[in-house]
Amino acid sequence: MLSICLLGTGISYPLAAAPTEKLSAQSCTLIEDAIIPLKPPNFGGPVEWRRVLGLEGLDRVSDMMALADGGVIGVGETIPFSRTDGAKPPKLYVVRLDKAGKALFEKRHDIKNFVDVAAAVVLKDKVVVVSQIKDDKAVSSIQLDFLDGGAAIKSSNKFFDPKKDMIAADVIVNSDAATLTLAVMLVDRKNRDDSTTVLYRIDASGKILSKRDYLPGVSTKLVQLQRLPGGQIVGVGRIGLENKRQAGWVLRVSSQGDLISQRPYARGGQAQLSRALDDGQGGLYVAGESIPADGTYRAAWVMHLDASGTPVWQRFITGKYRYAAVDMIRAQDGRLQLLMAGRPVDDGGREHARIITLSPSGDILQDDAYLEGTNAVPVRLLEHSVTKKRFLAGTAQTGFAGPSTPENERMATYDAWLTGLPPLPIYVDPCKPARTESLDD
Repeated sequence: MLSICLLGTGISYPLAAAPTEKLSAQSCTLIEDAIIPLKPPNFGGPVEWRRVLGLEGLDRVSDMMALADGGVIGVGETIPFSRTDGAKPPKLYVVRLDKAGKALFEKRHDIKNFVDVAAAVVLKDKVVVVSQIKDDKAVSSIQLDFLDGGAAIKSSNKFFDPKKDMIAADVIVNSDAATLTLAVMLVDRKNRDDSTTVLYRIDASGKILSKRDYLPGVSTKLVQLQRLPGGQIVGVGRIGLENKRQAGWVLRVSSQGDLISQRPYARGGQAQLSRALDDGQGGLYVAGESIPADGTYRAAWVMHLDASGTPVWQRFITGKYRYAAVDMIRAQDGRLQLLMAGRPVDDGGREHARIITLSPSGDILQDDAYLEGTNAVPVRLLEHSVTKKRFLAGTAQTGFAGPSTPENERMATYDAWLTGLPPLPIYVDPCKPARTESLDD
C-alpha cells in the first residue's frame, strides 16, 4: 500500500498503489502538506518504443528538444573508452529521432577542452548547444555551438571571465523568438564559496547584448530557466542561508532581465528546486529535492505556488530510494507528471526512472517505474506540443560493472537511452467547478 502522511501528525491515509494503473479516487479536500512514502518500484511502465544507442564508452543524453517534424533531438557527451587505451577526451554527442523513435543519425564532434553539455535549445532552424569548457589550468568557461538540422556545427562563440570561472546552467529562447537568455554561475577562483548568478541576453549570432547580476554577495546557484506566457522569466535553483544551509530559490525577472521578485524556500536540512512550470493562473509548479535535517534519504519535492509565491500545497515523495525530481511536464487538462531519479540506498536496489502523475491539487493518480539494462538515470521528460507524444531520455547501463570496477570503466558501460511513452489516459478533474448553466443554453 501507498500512504500519505500529513506533516506533523503522523497520520497516514492509505491509497491503492498498483503501478501503471489509476490510483485511488481523487479527494477534493486540499491537503496542504504531505509526505508520501512510495512502495518499491514495479518496473515495466507502458512504452511505445525504446532505443539504446552508443559506441564503446560512455554515451549520454544531457538535454532533449522537440522538433517541428514530431521527432526529437538529444545532445550530450561521448567518452570513447577501451581497456587498452583507457578513456579518451569527451566529444559532443548529437542524436536525432523521428516521431516513431527511428534514429535518423548520431553525430560526434571534437571540441577543444570540451567537458559536457549544460543545456540546449532550438532557435528557429538552429540548435544552440551550451557546453562547459575547461582548459589545462582548470579554468572553466562556456562555449555556444550553433548546429543546423543535420547536426553540423555552423558557428561557435566562447565566453570567458578573467577572474572567475563560468559555470553554465541553462538557456532559453526569449519571447521575441530571436534572442536567448543564458544563465551562468560566476565563481571566484580564489574563494569557491563566492558565486553569483548572472543572466546574459544573447542574439542569434552569439553576441552578448546585456548582462545582469542577481544578489551579489549571496551564494546562489541557478539550475533551470523557464519563460512564462507573458514574457517574464523564472529561474529556480538554490540559495545559501546561515550555517551553510541551502534552500530552494525562485527568481522572477522581466523579459529584459529586471528583477521582479526572489524568494527562498527552506525545507529540511538542504533543499534545491530544479524545475518550474506556469500553472496558467499566474502561479507556478516547482519541483526539486529536499534532504531532511536528520540526514536521512533525500525526497523529491513538488510545490504549487500562487501568484505571490505562497505555497498552495507541497508534497515530499520518499521511499526505499533517494529520490530527486529532475523534470516535470503539465498536460492541458492540468495533470502534472513528475520525473524522478531513484538512487539505491545501502540495502540495495537499482537506479531507475519513476514518473508520478499528480492531479492539480497534488493527489497521486498514477505511478510508473522504468528501468533499462542494469541501471537507468533519467534526465528529461517532454511532451511534443503538436503530436502530444511523450519522450523520456536518460542513460542506461548496458554492460556489467562490479563494485570494485574503476569509475572510468564503470561509466563506460552506459549508453544513451530514449523512450517513447503512450498518451496519458483520459482524465476529467472531479474537483474542477462545473460550468454554470442558464435556461437559455
